[in-house]
Amino acid sequence: MLIMGTGCFVTMAKELGHGRLLAVGGGGYNPHNIGKGWCAVTSALIRTLMAQE
Repeated sequence: MLIMGTGCFVTMAKELGHGRLLAVGGGGYNPHNIGKGWCAVTSALIRTLMAQE
């Protein structure tokens, strides 16, 4: 699910934002979960970009 959503964001960034994408996050009380979440998002972005090349 994360990969599919990320693919949509990457496509939109290419079409509407000249290939630029800004990822932001906020809040959270558990540093471990925040780290895991950002690793998952970053991994999904990298895999999506690699698959499109």
